[in-house]
Formats: sequence, structure tokens, C-alpha cells
Amino acid sequence: MGSTSLSGPKWFDDVQLCRMKTAEQVMILNLPRGPRWTKMGYRMLVLLLLSYTELLSATSILEVSFSELCRDSQVIVEGRVSRVTTKRDENSGLIWTVVTIDTSDLISGNLSKPVLQLEFLGGTHNGVTLNVGEMQVPEAGETGIYFINKPGAKQVHPLTGWGQGHFILQTDAKGIQRIATARKRPVAQVEPSDASEHSVLSKGTAKGVKVVAGAKPPLSQAMNADDFKALIRTTSSEFR
Repeated sequence: MGSTSLSGPKWFDDVQLCRMKTAEQVMILNLPRGPRWTKMGYRMLVLLLLSYTELLSATSILEVSFSELCRDSQVIVEGRVSRVTTKRDENSGLIWTVVTIDTSDLISGNLSKPVLQLEFLGGTHNGVTLNVGEMQVPEAGETGIYFINKPGAKQVHPLTGWGQGHFILQTDAKGIQRIATARKRPVAQVEPSDASEHSVLSKGTAKGVKVVAGAKPPLSQAMNADDFKALIRTTSSEFR
């Protein structure tokens, strides 16, 4: 049994938060101050860290707006997770979790086939675990709406804004499908807005996504899934 945490370099006493943004996918790395650390230098260091599985164990994700989720996702689908497996890359040694989604509704973008495979960095394979902070992988059997950054691209997290681009469909007592966040908080309403202030760290939901208040919020107060998808289509059409 073994476990590898993606932890940042321990020898950096003087650190700053540096945003590394690849398309719409955002993550924060703790890196040293100094004029030598140019933008290219940061990118090279990130690649080096990835090669040696040296990312932060407590990854911080920047907040994005709901409009940015729609704008920056090449594909947005409704689907059911039919399978979750893991694999280990023979070249890098990194472990990846592979999520298979059987799509039922193409909400935005284009797909060549109805089955999607998304790869998330980390997981457990043959007794070895690779941990990535703030990584929440869709679970087998769940049905959800997924904002996919770039299908087929190799990314730490394939969903736009990490968990911010992950919504779960839940059925209430009357058989109506409702929307919840990746953390299963019922979504009361969504207010499309301008780009989020990129100094704000995400609390798990995109800017403009309002959850139902309370310790045990009733699912019946959550947004109807059809209304949510209609809003996605309307918002996405502004950027297509």
C-alpha cells in the first residue's frame, strides 16, 4: 500500500499565490516571489511539478461566474455515470480516474458519440493512492449536468471551474428532477452575471448560483432541471 499526496515544495518560506489559468480551468499554486519568476517560468515549474507529482495537496480554485461556465465549456451535457475506473500512466507513473458518462441530452456544443470518458488526476490503483486536493470526481450511478472544458484534452480536472461545473440531478417526492451542486446542495436559483473577481476563491459553487438555505434544505425548493437547462442554452448561445 502506498499514498502520494500532491504537495508543494516545502523549502519555499516566502510564497505568493500565483494563478495558473489554462483556458477556463483555474488553479492556484504557492510559488516564490522574485523578479526571476516570469510567467513562462511559472509554467515551466508547473510542468516540472506535474512530472514529479508535486502539486499542492490543498489546491485552491478561483471562483468563476455562471456565464463563464457556459462560455468556457466546449461541451455541456446531461448524462449518467455508468462506470468509474482508474489507470496508471506508463510514462509518467501518474494515476488517473476515468469516468464514463452515457449522455442523454447535449445541452451545448458538439459530440461525435453519445459516450464520454473524462479523466481526473488522482485516485487509487493497485493499492497506490494519488491524492489531489479539492478533487471531487463524479460517482458511479449519478445523473448530472457536466460543463466540460475541452473533451479529450489532458487536464488535472476536465470540468470547467472544477466542482463549479458539476451539478447533480435529484428527483423529489413528486418525481420532478431538481438541480443540486456537486456537494448535493439544492440550487434555488441561478443569476447569470459578469465575470467573477478572479481574486475570489471558490467555495464550491460558481458566482450567481444560489443554494437553498438551511442545514437540511428541502429538495422541493430546488430549481427544476428543465429550467436550468433552458438557462444554460440561453446563456451559452450568447457566446456561440
